[in-house]
Amino acid sequence: MNFIVIIDYFLILRFYNFNDKFTFLLLSGYEYSKSIQYYQKVLELDNHYIFALNNLGNSFQEIGDFENALLNYSQIIEEKPNFFPTLFNLGNLYFKREEFKRALEYYKKAKEINPKFKDLWLNISNTYFFLKDINKAITCLEEFIRIDNQYPSIFINLTGFLFLQKRYDDVIKYCNKARDIYQNI
Repeated sequence: MNFIVIIDYFLILRFYNFNDKFTFLLLSGYEYSKSIQYYQKVLELDNHYIFALNNLGNSFQEIGDFENALLNYSQIIEEKPNFFPTLFNLGNLYFKREEFKRALEYYKKAKEINPKFKDLWLNISNTYFFLKDINKAITCLEEFIRIDNQYPSIFINLTGFLFLQKRYDDVIKYCNKARDIYQNI
């Protein structure tokens, strides 16, 4: 083994133990091609490492390679059908592909596992919006407000949907609520 290969494997093994931090550094810098290379190397060591498969799928999804993303996500779902991050990511993938009914199917499965994940509720409501069902989009956000009424993005999205229904008094009420939350952050 030459020196470069030894360093490379050292980095992979180190990454294997610090997956979240490494993922954040790669993906926050939009280094998707590098993240794909590293996750593929990690999977050479352990081809069932779920977090690497999931993050590899995310990286493929970010560069628009939905087929490879789907392959990685599918492998996870075969092994762990209730793995929340992958169900959520499958919802995102189908949403990006404008397959909204399919996206909603995965978002609902994810919601059964983690009903307090805020971004999931936003995605479900946006999916209903694209399915032309504003009433369900609104109901979805109102339901989440009963769970957590301190997430300003929920109120901002809700005001947009209420505006479309010309419910202006509610728009003002929820805009004020979002403003109050932001002022307290």
